[in-house]
Amino acid sequence: MTASDGSYSFTGLAAGTYTVALVPQAGWQQTSPSTTTAAQARSTTWYSAPTVAATDPAYAPVDRQQQKRFVPNDPLFSQQWHLQNTGQQAGTAGEDARLTTAWDTVKGTGVVIGVVDDGLQYTHPDLAPAYRADLSYDFNGNDADPLPGTGDDHGTSAAGVAAARGNNGAGVSGAAPGASLAGIRLISAVTTDQQEANGLTYKPQNISIYSNSWGPNDDGLTLEGPGPLTRAAMSNAVQTGRGGLGSIYVWAAGNGLDANDNSNYDGYANSRYTIAVAAVDNRGKQSWYSEPGANIL
Repeated sequence: MTASDGSYSFTGLAAGTYTVALVPQAGWQQTSPSTTTAAQARSTTWYSAPTVAATDPAYAPVDRQQQKRFVPNDPLFSQQWHLQNTGQQAGTAGEDARLTTAWDTVKGTGVVIGVVDDGLQYTHPDLAPAYRADLSYDFNGNDADPLPGTGDDHGTSAAGVAAARGNNGAGVSGAAPGASLAGIRLISAVTTDQQEANGLTYKPQNISIYSNSWGPNDDGLTLEGPGPLTRAAMSNAVQTGRGGLGSIYVWAAGNGLDANDNSNYDGYANSRYTIAVAAVDNRGKQSWYSEPGANIL
């Protein structure tokens, strides 16, 4: 019971030693009888009192050790606002991919991401541990080495965003820091419909996700999409790839906003077989270059 001066008093308690503590909810009080039987009896007695609204006996208090969230030791992780936005670089805290809590249980281990691009610098210390040479191929040079040529740095960058090895004390962390990477070199030169079909369905039972950050000209004037061979290949892959679960195609929505381009005009990003991905800045606003489109979730 509460007196006018704010002090508390208790009546009807059996002789003994009690521990009393305040809990966050206003008006609630906590007492700790020495036995479960005493707790049950006291709860029943108090509940019958006209001044008591409710009682809640809590038996056998359990001590719990709360676990710290996984935070990679990569030196540049603190700058990766897209993974964990704390307001750095004048950003808005919380405007990020919201995936770091998933790292406590899953980091992409066992998943192979095929980076379909202009090559993959698999010797990079943040990429080498993830590289799968047996699942990589150069469709421009027709060989098994997807190492990029001079000026071909786009695919390596895309690979790092996806699966740079995390918690290795070097560089950055990828979104899936435990995943593996396959380099599929395709867009370093002019391609044919057949080459695109082959590249986008290379090793479909081993590669789970095909990451594509490329497409037609973002000039706001171009309507273009995959040819008939590529469409047929992708249609088959989304049904039979990945052990029957279906291959996953992720595609950049396009970077032509300043030219009033729209992702709907891009037949690759707007395909029924792909997941279109746009971009926001560190304040959660549409990036200055990222195209809109009905195909973007």
